Amino acid sequence: MSVALLRRPHEHLAADPHLIHLRSEEEVDALAERILGPQRAEPLVCLTSRSSENYPALDPAEIRAIVGPEVQVFFLRTGRLSFALQDALPQGMSVFGGAARIWWPGVSDETPLFDHPLIHEASAVYGSQAVRAFESAWGRGAPATGSEEDVDPILALPQQERDDARAEVEELRHANGELSRRVQHERDLRRTAQRRARDLRGRLTEPAPEEHTHDVDPELAFHQDLLETWFEHLTPSDRRERPLGSYLVGAQFLSSVAQLQTVSRDRVAWVCAMVAGGRGPELANLELHPLRSGRGGNDPPRVRARDGATAWRCALKTNSPSAPRLHYWLLADGTTEFAKVGPHDDMDISES
Repeated sequence: MSVALLRRPHEHLAADPHLIHLRSEEEVDALAERILGPQRAEPLVCLTSRSSENYPALDPAEIRAIVGPEVQVFFLRTGRLSFALQDALPQGMSVFGGAARIWWPGVSDETPLFDHPLIHEASAVYGSQAVRAFESAWGRGAPATGSEEDVDPILALPQQERDDARAEVEELRHANGELSRRVQHERDLRRTAQRRARDLRGRLTEPAPEEHTHDVDPELAFHQDLLETWFEHLTPSDRRERPLGSYLVGAQFLSSVAQLQTVSRDRVAWVCAMVAGGRGPELANLELHPLRSGRGGNDPPRVRARDGATAWRCALKTNSPSAPRLHYWLLADGTTEFAKVGPHDDMDISES
């Protein structure tokens, strides 16, 4: 594999002779084989470009400062080669579009996605917030292997920290399993298509990046953003006290998020995480209140006829009376169903 010094056209990047630029399918296949190697003991990191760009979206110098001098950091341009890597790895374990990925040892077809963190921003900004997310993921380290009787570094902690750490490990395991269940159905459906794509790849010219935007599953990205936000912003004791509740994504919700231009998707994920975690009533700046059947403050809350769910409304921005709002249904069993986001004056809510 060749090593290249990469520079953005308008921004100086610190020299990093250890940034490995993947330039051929053979190099991509070699990386995939290494990622899947059962004897691999070292972590691997990969940075990618945004569509139509030739340099990493995340600054390699900042990533190098986090991971240290010994870890190999690869760069992959989004396009033909990123799709080759996607075909060679288990579903959900690839990286493209500006995202970064950490592959800890132990990647397999059954590995939970959160064991090998993906640093993805739907907004594609990849600035300081993404760097902090990478640093947090790197700091958590590799997923635990073996039984607690074999290796348990938590035993060295004081009792209270030990209890918090054990609780956080269990919550992370639960989240890993939850996300794995959410993507398993899509993984099964796409398995045959992936095999066919691998066979056809050699006969296809490099596709235009915009032709593949559908490969980024918006619903999966939303679930991942919400779960990562919930873990990042709450302490272990907070999560034990108020666990993340059951939630659904309504038919119009993701399309309304895609059309929203005045609020970042990270902010939408944060508000949804607070609502699904039952913390909305405690956060005054969300201005949470029932979505009423009329404009008057004394009009009764809107109720969905088919199941009795009540409609709710909250702000997506703080200290902004005209900020866009989130509308959602609260079902009788406590499940939150996110319906739409939209302008302040839009009082509609989809019942589907």
